[in-house]
Formats: sequence, structure tokens, C-alpha cells
Amino acid sequence: MVRGIIFLLVAVGPAVIVAGLDTAGLMMAAVGDHPRWPNTHLNLSEAAAVRDQAEVVRLIEGGDTPNARRPVRPGLLGNDVQIQATPLEAAMSERRTEIMGLLFERGASLTPADWLRLRCAAQAREYGDVVATLDARRPDQVAIACSGDESFW
Repeated sequence: MVRGIIFLLVAVGPAVIVAGLDTAGLMMAAVGDHPRWPNTHLNLSEAAAVRDQAEVVRLIEGGDTPNARRPVRPGLLGNDVQIQATPLEAAMSERRTEIMGLLFERGASLTPADWLRLRCAAQAREYGDVVATLDARRPDQVAIACSGDESFW
């Protein structure tokens, strides 16, 4: 009899535990927090970095400005720590020229100094596609004079 109870506990116990944890997870999901699938929202710079065109459009149409710097979580731009980047900088650093075009269409702009800094950084990294995208939006009267120490952010 005791052996039968022990066998039953060993055989059924793990399934009961898993079922209980799944039930708890579903209950947490019903109120917005799921322990297995956290709901992490992308900001505009992060959406640009990961090529999420729909999120870029949704955020801009929701009122986000495409020129503001935002925090970018570690790992999204090859960074080990959180950094601050504009959506254009994030898209450029990941060679997302289609996102750059979308951002420009939706109101992103660069000052002549920022244009030069980013263009020189793209040139230094040999990002020819990014250089071409920026050259198409070259401000008037800006001479290309790179110092060699430009970075995306």
C-alpha cells in the first residue's frame, strides 16, 4: 500500500506541479504579467535598430518625435551597456537603410553638423549603403571633411 502511494506521487507529482505552475502563469497573464514572456515595449530608437517598420510608424503616428535620443537596451546595437541614440543613429549603425528612409519620410532631420558626423562614421565603417543614403540628403554647402574619430552616438 505504501509502495503504491509512493509510486503514485512519483509518477503524478511532477505533472501536478507543472500544471500548478502553468495555472499560476495563466492567472498572471490575465492581469498583464506573464513570467515566461515578459512584455517589453520598444522605443523608437530600439524599433529602428531591430528593423520593426510597423512599430516605427506606430510610434511616430502616436506622437514620438523621430529626432529625440532614447535609451537603447544592451545587445540591440552590439552594445554591452545602455546607450542613448536617435532612431537615425540606431538604424544607421545597424545598416537599416530602409528604416532610415522611413524615418526621413516621417520627419527625421539632421543638422549639417550631425549629417557630417554620421556620414563620416558610416564612411569609416565602410557602410557604403548608408553613405549613399546620407549623400542623397546632403545639406547644401556642407563640405565632407572627416576627422576620423566620428561615431554614431
